[in-house]
Amino acid sequence: MAIGCHSGPSTWAFSRIAKTNWQIYAAEEYKEMTGHLMQYPIQVNKDGKATTLPGHECFLDVSCKVLGSSTNLPDALTT
Repeated sequence: MAIGCHSGPSTWAFSRIAKTNWQIYAAEEYKEMTGHLMQYPIQVNKDGKATTLPGHECFLDVSCKVLGSSTNLPDALTT
């Protein structure tokens, strides 16, 4: 059973760890991360619009766009 600041995924501690791990993962130099929890490379503004983190339009290990791209396929095929 989790106790203290690790009692739920919405706590600031988890958010801080996830953000720190993303910064470590995206850095040029290797450094060991604290676990596997990592921030998704997006940010959401006050109006609810999602954008990529600056400089991270694509995932680091593949050339896929973080926010995806438009398609002509029906929604039923892509959801």
